[in-house]
Amino acid sequence: SKFGGSSLYLDGTDDYMYAADDTEFVVAAQEDMTLEFWYLQHTQSVPSGNMGLVGYGGDQRGYWSDIGYNIDINTSDKARFLSGGGPNYETDGSSGQSSLWNSGSPVWNHIALVRSGSTSASDTDKKMRIFVNGTFSFESGASSGALNGNGSNSSGDSWGFYVGAYLYPGYLSNPMNYAHCYIDELRLSVSGSNE
Repeated sequence: SKFGGSSLYLDGTDDYMYAADDTEFVVAAQEDMTLEFWYLQHTQSVPSGNMGLVGYGGDQRGYWSDIGYNIDINTSDKARFLSGGGPNYETDGSSGQSSLWNSGSPVWNHIALVRSGSTSASDTDKKMRIFVNGTFSFESGASSGALNGNGSNSSGDSWGFYVGAYLYPGYLSNPMNYAHCYIDELRLSVSGSNE
């Protein structure tokens, strides 16, 4: 564990956590958010495609717009994000990062996905930015779109919060690319522009 003596271990085979949609996960158009956690890659075995870590999305139509926000690791062992609420559905900002796999001696890495105003805190056009160990990696284009389902957990709302599975349109009811890692100190913070 990074802190406190224990952390979540995901075996890369079939382990993942799911929480049904709730207003706690909703990021409205005017709201800022931070999704952050500590990550320790267990082996250098990212599957072809990407290894899902943490995200929020639905499986209503199989469209990218059904993904609110998601963080995963690519086959170069670098953090990336995708979001259906902006102009960049799939964004690989990992070119400036070092690999998060330290061969023979895995290390904890802090990953944060931040959504905030594109030019100021009160700006209604929001950008998604990913940071690894406190260092800025990449940002999306600006968007005023919301990143959410309806938060109701009703029968027509198939959105949910996932830990350890890759969010890909059309596959959320049967997740794929499970994470093989440890995750610690996972936190989602959402704040409105007037809070």
